[in-house]
Amino acid sequence: MTQQLDLFAEITADPEPVPATFAAAAKPARSAPSAPSPTLAQLAAPSRPRARRTPRPHPVRDPHRRALEIGEAVAERWHNRHGGSGIEVPIGVVAALSLIREKDPNGPDLKAQILAQDGPQLIEMLREIWSMHWMHRPDLIERARILHEWLNDEVDEYRTQAVRAVAETALKRGLFDLTAHEDPFLRSATDVLSPVMTCLRSHGARQGLGEYHTPPPVADAIAEANLHAIADIGLGVREPRGPAALGRTVHP
Repeated sequence: MTQQLDLFAEITADPEPVPATFAAAAKPARSAPSAPSPTLAQLAAPSRPRARRTPRPHPVRDPHRRALEIGEAVAERWHNRHGGSGIEVPIGVVAALSLIREKDPNGPDLKAQILAQDGPQLIEMLREIWSMHWMHRPDLIERARILHEWLNDEVDEYRTQAVRAVAETALKRGLFDLTAHEDPFLRSATDVLSPVMTCLRSHGARQGLGEYHTPPPVADAIAEANLHAIADIGLGVREPRGPAALGRTVHP
């Protein structure tokens, strides 16, 4: 399971103790009237509940549908911004954002921090994400090279704005509700990159490459019928094309 990274954790020192005061409290004047005792109705009145912070990430009832909505929205935003044929760029943006999460649920809102960045700041953040991923999983960085190689070159203003539009769309559509869970099982409840890749590719490209996204219900049914039995007898499962939707089903 890919280890997720926390880029926005803050390290704060323990607060210095406040020295106690030695001044004696002033004695109340004898002529001052005492405070009235609370009435029975006031004692019986329920206390006002404290506002509870909305949990992050939010629970998703249908993660597969949410992933498809993110893929469609990202593809539409990328093409509306005339991002070009290099679909590895928006896929790489979504992939990088899927690698990070908050460690402190009561800390600053990670999504709000990212949305507040300008274009150059976002590009530097994406580079840092992939650099930290390389340190944690050097065995995977070469396999994901196409998703981050474009960051090695200078990113012009036009592409920077398209990248920022994709990141904004993915986050506002609820990407972190799928990928930012602390529990690895919840993080692997669906495949986010498959619908993003499918929606960005044209029909002709998918037909020419022979790559078609396996819908999650179909992948689950195949795994339930066959793949678990294959794994039990010691055979491996390989999916040479596509983003490995069947592999996610067998190894959640």
